Amino acid sequence: MTILADPEQLAVHLGVDVDGDEFDAARAERILRSVSGAIQGACTLVQLTPATSVLERRAARGRELVLPGRPVTSVAEVLVDGLEVDDVDLEVDTLVRAAGWGRIVKVTYLHGLAVVPDDVVGVCLDAAARRWESPDGAEAEQVDGYSVRRPGDLLTDAELDRLIGYRYVY
Repeated sequence: MTILADPEQLAVHLGVDVDGDEFDAARAERILRSVSGAIQGACTLVQLTPATSVLERRAARGRELVLPGRPVTSVAEVLVDGLEVDDVDLEVDTLVRAAGWGRIVKVTYLHGLAVVPDDVVGVCLDAAARRWESPDGAEAEQVDGYSVRRPGDLLTDAELDRLIGYRYVY
């Protein structure tokens, strides 16, 4: 898994010197890796970084087969019932084949954004900074003299809302 922001960006976001005693690059990378995984898991519509994937499934009815993780940049191989075919067209994130798909289709394809968008990097840095300040992720709340600490989510609802363009929302 690719991290979506680097430790130097986190240091700047935190306002600390990357070479100073208060910044631990290895800890920053662990936090960024964890947050990046949560973001990539939440962003089910768009593949945020370049990737090669293999989709193997029962064939779709009709002529179209939608490939997950857009944007799809190219298709390396298409097998229909174990035989390689080249009579397919890629239209955005959909493969089209006039002859249909047989029973089992296996597609190897390249997809994902070439550069992580700035808004995604921003969410990553905000969530990582929060985790930096509270290593166990706990959030504290006080009401009428009572104090409660509860586990915090890696991503807040507001951060998930900022990622809405990259997510399927059910």
